[in-house]
Amino acid sequence: NGDTLKYRERVAERSVANVARVKQDFMGNSSIGATMTSQYKDERGPSYAAAVDWTLKTKKNDYSARGQLGATSPANKAPGWGLWLLFEKLSGKNFMGNTGFEYNDRAFDYNDLGFIQRADYVGGWSWVQYRTEKGFGPVSRTWNNFNSWYNWNNSGDRLNLGGNWNGQAQLKNLWYVGGGHERAASRYDDFEI
Repeated sequence: NGDTLKYRERVAERSVANVARVKQDFMGNSSIGATMTSQYKDERGPSYAAAVDWTLKTKKNDYSARGQLGATSPANKAPGWGLWLLFEKLSGKNFMGNTGFEYNDRAFDYNDLGFIQRADYVGGWSWVQYRTEKGFGPVSRTWNNFNSWYNWNNSGDRLNLGGNWNGQAQLKNLWYVGGGHERAASRYDDFEI
């Protein structure tokens, strides 16, 4: 019939995001850096986030310490902070591994730019690998991994606790065989409260 229907619909609020990153290498294999972000939205005031990160390695790259310390100031919310640390043994004849720790206080919020899954989180993990490169019988080399993890919220409620072993062997005919076992304690979901 020739009638035309026009309408306007707002899909999302208008926003502007800024990201700045600086990084300096030193000692040939280590670095320190900083990241700063800001975001402005129509309906809310500005949100800010900043973090300092580092990677420190020994001269032969056998060991490493990495980390990040961040702070956030979301629009209309309390500021927060978080920390991530990792210590690694990167090489060796038989043993490699790492252990790490993460802390996000209740108000830590990078999520305007999509950086973290959740605030209110404390946890850590460890991984040790024993490997052999010298074969025996039909086996040319092996890997055995031992993992553990734990995390809780800032109220002390355990969110997860567990560990596993997994192993693999490469046979001389280039086939692989492997398996593993995992054990985890019951989980508590504090988002269901």
